[in-house]
Amino acid sequence: RLLHLDYLLFTNSKLIGSKCKSRDFKMFTDLVHRCLVTVPTRFTVPFSSADYWTNFQFHNKVIFFYLGCLPHSQQSSALERLRYIMPTNTELALRLLQQEWCDGNIEHLKLQARMLTSSVPHCLPVWRIAVAVERELNGRVEVRHLYSQALQKLPLCATLWKDVIFFPTNTYPELISSIYRML
Repeated sequence: RLLHLDYLLFTNSKLIGSKCKSRDFKMFTDLVHRCLVTVPTRFTVPFSSADYWTNFQFHNKVIFFYLGCLPHSQQSSALERLRYIMPTNTELALRLLQQEWCDGNIEHLKLQARMLTSSVPHCLPVWRIAVAVERELNGRVEVRHLYSQALQKLPLCATLWKDVIFFPTNTYPELISSIYRML
């Protein structure tokens, strides 16, 4: 893995002094893609051949290095392509959402966040981002609906319950009254 990263650094340093930038950058992009595809992300759990765990730590290092080599205008499309290659990489998904927010693509951010709430339903930051986007767009009914969905997926998440409680009380009067009764 270190060899991959060192070679990427070396290739990038050669790219800076290159005269055929577009051709060399295409080769660099292909190298990054090969690096991501050849290093495994799934590993078997010891003493169990049926269970796996995933580790995208190395892949995320490579991706963030690669993004640093791209102009800002191309980062969002690169993240979308990489997200398509690695749909279970939650950190990459959150980075894509951050990029959409920085680019000001609120509608696209909303779409991406909604897709992530169904593909990664047990990730609290995804739910919080989806709610924040709807709040930004003044979708109170949709915010209520998102909170309901999130609580179904994460019923024991204290942070989520706190967010629901502090959401304006006129949108969830029955929920707030039942919480106060429980307390």
